[in-house]
Amino acid sequence: MAPGPGGGTVPDQSAPPVQPWAGGQAAAPGPDQGPWQGQPYQADRQAGGPGQQPWPGTPSHGPNQQPWSGPSQPPLAGPPNGSTPTPWTGSPPGPYGQPPWAGGPPAQPPWQAPYGQPTIATPARPARLGGSGVAPWGLREIAIIIVAGLALTVALALGTLAVLDNYGRDITDAMDPLVFLFSGLAMYLGFGVAIWAVLIAWRRRTWADLGFRRTTVASIAWMFPLAIGVLVIVTAVAWAQEQLFGLVPPDDSGLPLKEGNLNAGAILAAALVAVVLAPIFEELFFRGVLFQYLRSRYLLVARGLFEAVVISALAFACLHLGASILPIFPVGIILALVMHRTNSLWPAIALHFFYNGMILGISLIALNAGVAP
Repeated sequence: MAPGPGGGTVPDQSAPPVQPWAGGQAAAPGPDQGPWQGQPYQADRQAGGPGQQPWPGTPSHGPNQQPWSGPSQPPLAGPPNGSTPTPWTGSPPGPYGQPPWAGGPPAQPPWQAPYGQPTIATPARPARLGGSGVAPWGLREIAIIIVAGLALTVALALGTLAVLDNYGRDITDAMDPLVFLFSGLAMYLGFGVAIWAVLIAWRRRTWADLGFRRTTVASIAWMFPLAIGVLVIVTAVAWAQEQLFGLVPPDDSGLPLKEGNLNAGAILAAALVAVVLAPIFEELFFRGVLFQYLRSRYLLVARGLFEAVVISALAFACLHLGASILPIFPVGIILALVMHRTNSLWPAIALHFFYNGMILGISLIALNAGVAP
């Protein structure tokens, strides 16, 4: 016998062949028996019982137990480099009884863990944007949007008005249907492009972050009766403003509609700007960008709802200069509350659409009847 690498001994190669150890304790071999073939004999190695040999693979899992026979253990925490391996369906499931990779996020059907171990729970839905969370943009982005939007508006307006001037249109007449239409297009498209460039292209946000999230048909349908209620409120506030302060909102509502000259071009231009473009782009900026930012930052009263509603509504009312600021202020409040309640811009856009459509319809009826709206 010669010393072995594990502290035991190995048979002398010059000795006659011997039979493997057939059982009993892992002790020194007898006269006619030798250690395990192909393995250095170690006095402290467990034999595994009579007639058994230790598992030759690595790592050893003890007597009567064989580890995973593949090239490596199946992954447990997820696929490397984003790949999705085929789930291991054999046995054993993995080291220490852990479940194998299921090939998907935790929302996949949970692994039925043995021995009473807890299963994988489905994760909770993410917190709603704003209010209980943080809007993924800040004052810097909003300031850049305002500056870029104004610059784009001026550039687009100068370009389109120069074209109209070349065709002989009086670009100083704000009631000219084409001047009104292209001025409105320049303003709304300028701010729309600025929002897209800053938040979508640069900051890598999504349209869903800005509020274009799914909603129900019922929430859209309810905006029509609500628009009637908003119109009643605006009328009452305008009447109270006139009685208390002597301020009367402008009669023409800023639309290119003239008594006795209700041509199709003027009506179409007013409808496109006031009923289509204004609800989309005004809601995108005031409720989608500004209100959501304010709601997520001011957490002193009602988790930020009070300050966000008031400030965004005031900013929205200031867009309508003159004596219309006070009557439009409650409109901004209601639009912000609708956005907060539904967490989507679509109901707010629908309410804005119905309200402006009613204002346009009332103006057309009044002008057709020869009565100032």
